Amino acid sequence: MYELYLDAAEASGADCRTAKAGEIFSLGKAQVEVLAPADAIGENLNNDSLVFRVTYGDASAILTGDMEHEEEDWLLAQGRELQADFLKVSHHGSANGSGEAFLAAVRPQFAAISCAKQNDYGHPSQEALDRLAAYTDEVYVTADSGSIVFLYDAETGQKRVLTAGQKGSAD
Repeated sequence: MYELYLDAAEASGADCRTAKAGEIFSLGKAQVEVLAPADAIGENLNNDSLVFRVTYGDASAILTGDMEHEEEDWLLAQGRELQADFLKVSHHGSANGSGEAFLAAVRPQFAAISCAKQNDYGHPSQEALDRLAAYTDEVYVTADSGSIVFLYDAETGQKRVLTAGQKGSAD
């Protein structure tokens, strides 16, 4: 399946490469570490999701795909730094993601869940929301908030979230 996407991207003239766990690269002044994918954990493609840890100054974010508990367990076993200020919650806040052990390692101050209103899957699940509540009361859901932006001021160290309905500057 991935080959289909890779072939299409290459046919478009895009410069393509496969991200591998353990790679680190810079994106402007930010450092990006590829935490996953693992080498196909089981049959579920969700557990082969890209996962990044982005750091900029004293701020950090974990950006997940659709990973579920199996990939979370794999990440925990790797011994990489997982603590982050901001967590893009995996698999749209489904019950089979954002497990207790993973959240204990990340300890997010802010969390964002991307899902549509009245989706066919009932995302986000109450189980995931309850687990997140043990770590932060700043959980944002795109279905309610629209766009979500994590802001970090390197001079003051202030970290905050803006949503589509709020006014503010990203400077």
